[in-house]
Amino acid sequence: MTRLNEFRTASIVALACALSAPAFAAAERDDNQVEELLVTARKREERLRDIPVAATAIGAEEIRAQGGLANAQALLSNSPGVNFANTSNSLTSDVSVRGSGTSRATNAEAGVGLFRNGAYIAGGNVAGRTFSGIDLFDVQRVEILRGVQGGLGGRNAVGGSINVITQRPTHEFEGYAFATLAMHNKREIELVANLPIDEHWAARISLDLGTQTKGFYYFPAIDHYADATRREFMRGQLNYNNGPFTANIMIERANERVPGLIYQVVSFPSANFPLGYATDKYNMAWNSPSAGKQRLSNLEFTTSTDLGWATLSTIVNLRDRRGENQYDRDALSPQFFAGLSAIPGRVSTAGAAAVRVADYAQGGDQVDHARISFYDAHLSGEMNGFDWLTGGEWYLLNDTPSNILGKSPTAASNTFGTISRSKLRFSSYAVYASLGKDLTQKLNLSGDIRFTQDNADFLLRQYTMVNGTNPYVGNVPVTTAALNPTASRSQGNVSYTGTLAYKPSD
Repeated sequence: MTRLNEFRTASIVALACALSAPAFAAAERDDNQVEELLVTARKREERLRDIPVAATAIGAEEIRAQGGLANAQALLSNSPGVNFANTSNSLTSDVSVRGSGTSRATNAEAGVGLFRNGAYIAGGNVAGRTFSGIDLFDVQRVEILRGVQGGLGGRNAVGGSINVITQRPTHEFEGYAFATLAMHNKREIELVANLPIDEHWAARISLDLGTQTKGFYYFPAIDHYADATRREFMRGQLNYNNGPFTANIMIERANERVPGLIYQVVSFPSANFPLGYATDKYNMAWNSPSAGKQRLSNLEFTTSTDLGWATLSTIVNLRDRRGENQYDRDALSPQFFAGLSAIPGRVSTAGAAAVRVADYAQGGDQVDHARISFYDAHLSGEMNGFDWLTGGEWYLLNDTPSNILGKSPTAASNTFGTISRSKLRFSSYAVYASLGKDLTQKLNLSGDIRFTQDNADFLLRQYTMVNGTNPYVGNVPVTTAALNPTASRSQGNVSYTGTLAYKPSD
């Protein structure tokens, strides 16, 4: 039986205890009515069907029916017009809406605005183009807007935007516990408790702990599973509600190992290998580890104040993300070619000599530390039949990625490879506004406008590694100017959108 068939027929034992289910819609209903889903996709609360753009919203009940959101691919796989460019490692994958993403494993930003509770969280070299695991844990709803969102969505939202809304504390005693036992030594437990304190205060505690020590993709040379995982998610929230004023503070900490890069090497017939060769899909010939690791700390503070004539909303989000992506650059090992050479006719005489002198210690390691600060304040209201909104925001990214390309020392190049260290500071502020009006019960006209000022400073320095035990100590700078760029850029931009929307039904 193949491993895939094992996966399909595996017996997964789940123990679940639901104390109660949190509400995710605000409209009243009876047994003959469909419950309305309220969203904040345009920075103000409104019904999903009233948004004059192509939109999809996934509510809490639907998310629970799917068994939760394991990763960004599970979140987006059933959303129309949305694609997840999967590299098998979620830290280097990216999200695409209507073809607006980047190529896989590039350093470019994806053309999709990624938001968490209204705060922009994208940016950074490793894991900066997708959501982390804790972003998708204990979720109230997910809002997906397709099409250009430059006015309110802002930076990079040329294809659309995605906003993941975390479940907030409520004034009900509720929660759930969910435990999973599965193949490959998988153990996981989720605990969520919502605790009302008094009429004004409520708290919510969310915990997810899990490990999987084995997997499908095994590296015999180093006794390592590429798809082994670990997660430690901890979140605490405190909510204050007093009449027109609401405030919520959230603190998060996540340590996570995600499946590493996985790819198969296939060689066509050549002079060295008359019959060609292919590495096994599951017992892989790598002798460098393949793993993705991420540590994330997040502090969020939001407020909402009903002023009577308008609602004032503020967001402060401070996000510290450290990511690492380890991989084997050649995806081969001496053990693989030793076995191949033992088979008559698989390796030529010249090929055997080439195999003996080849370097199989070509490993790679991408390390990134991104610190993201986001601040937003906006007013929204209604006057004389017009829905209006105006506000401003500031986004700051300080990113320090390193890229290590390791190799074995030789007589011609007595080094252990190279390491590139970069530093990026990206500061961006914006002011924006929107205005809309229902011309009839079925026809709506709306528009938004935004001015953004971006300031970026970047430098990269490359070093030759002379220390095989610690790649950060004793390195020799490379003097080639092309490998040590320094750049600065400042640019202002105005973006705007006009929409005429028609609803066939009231």
